[in-house]
Amino acid sequence: MSTTSSTASSTTSGSQRISASRPLQTTPPIATAPLTATPVLARAARFVINLAIVLAIVTAGLVAGTGTSDAATTRARIAEIAEAEVGKNEADGSCLKYGPCTTTPWCAYFTKWVWKTAGITELPDTYAARGVGLWAQKRGQFSPRPADGIGNPEVGDLAVYGTPANATGGHIGVITAVHSNGTLTTVDGNYGDKVARRTVDPRRTTSGVDDLKISGYVKPTGVETPTAKGRLFHNLRAAADGNWTGAGLVDGNAEITDTAEAGDRDGRLHVLTLLNGQVFHNTRGTDGHWTGASLIDGNGAISKVAAATTSSGDLHLLTLLNGRVFHNMRSTDGHWTGAQVADGNGAISDIAAAGDRDGRLHVLTLLNGQVFHNMRGADGHWTGASLIDGNGAISKVAAATTSSGDLHLLTLLNGRVFHNMRSTDGHWTGAQVADGNGAISDIAAAGDRDGRLHVLTLLNGQVFHNMRGADGRWTGASVSDPSGHIVTIAAATTPNGDLHQATLAP
Repeated sequence: MSTTSSTASSTTSGSQRISASRPLQTTPPIATAPLTATPVLARAARFVINLAIVLAIVTAGLVAGTGTSDAATTRARIAEIAEAEVGKNEADGSCLKYGPCTTTPWCAYFTKWVWKTAGITELPDTYAARGVGLWAQKRGQFSPRPADGIGNPEVGDLAVYGTPANATGGHIGVITAVHSNGTLTTVDGNYGDKVARRTVDPRRTTSGVDDLKISGYVKPTGVETPTAKGRLFHNLRAAADGNWTGAGLVDGNAEITDTAEAGDRDGRLHVLTLLNGQVFHNTRGTDGHWTGASLIDGNGAISKVAAATTSSGDLHLLTLLNGRVFHNMRSTDGHWTGAQVADGNGAISDIAAAGDRDGRLHVLTLLNGQVFHNMRGADGHWTGASLIDGNGAISKVAAATTSSGDLHLLTLLNGRVFHNMRSTDGHWTGAQVADGNGAISDIAAAGDRDGRLHVLTLLNGQVFHNMRGADGRWTGASVSDPSGHIVTIAAATTPNGDLHQATLAP
């Protein structure tokens, strides 16, 4: 029984710009299936019966599913299952496997069936769409959509129309694709009395009998997240004309899981790669020649790397191991000191580093969605970590210094990039939106000799370049690598002003 309005026609087309100069991806047309004709009296009777059923379910309360996932599924599998159901309908009864679709609103029945079929065992036990949102909110599985943004939708999530509540009038669907222009492809049960594929704009599209917007996304538990890995590519933006050389293969291993890079005072580019939990070091000379990767840290359990150089010419390597940060340094004679604990917290999830003109090393760490700043002086003394941004939902950090001596902190929150700056007197400006796209998955940053900050963002496998001038003005994001398959990015500059972009891709 359809209780979903067809207001998806208000969804913006792929021509809308989300960020200046950002190319947009063409998305499929919005499904506009006509509603099934039903005699007025019959529909009235069905509505009364169905409303009573739904209210009884909601009044009974929300009961959490039990158990944990024994065998992890993937987000792609959830999408595959949902897509295979498109066209199932009330007329021929093919929707009955989801639940009583011919006698009650069934959009939430459908989403639960998809998750259960995919192997998700922690399932909502309510069939009111907004109630599913409330169930997820109580369990920490609900990611709200910002009023002016898209939020962080992912394939396999459930898009909830209407704020989480013990109430009817909303709608719910399975996200099967996230597009570069901010729109989503969803597969919805009970849309025009059938399972339909739609393209929606989270900021504008409304659904449900109350014509409600998407309030947020319900995240599945026990979903296997494949480790992002690939081969190492290098791209260079020349300072002279701003042109990119194009990505060239540097390391064809294909099992590299993280990378970081830093330029030194002699014009060399140092690239660190993480392979099977071990760190390798490669250097690109001013003539463009690569030395080849050599093993630096063979621990075998390292999860992330960060790198920076200081004015002394030393290269600093930061590694994340079991939530703790280790520091290793390569002096100008090529000798490594060996890894030593810099922050033994044990729950750190991301790291970034930058060296300043006074020889200090700045290390940013992410702990429970909050950012902390630690500083190593030229004498090797650490100040200790202090809280810089207590938001609590930040997912990634990046850092860079510019020739002015300022430290720039970039944070990723719900797919949007925020910029914060620490001036030479130690004052922080506070985080401000630098790119509000809402679907960005990775960030990297580097400062150049002219005081400009270069920010690289990853969106649907493509890399975008944005630049903040010494006057604080942003140029807007433009594509620097349209590959579509990139999984990780890193950035660095060398003294000649060139910007180096490192990417991992299959």
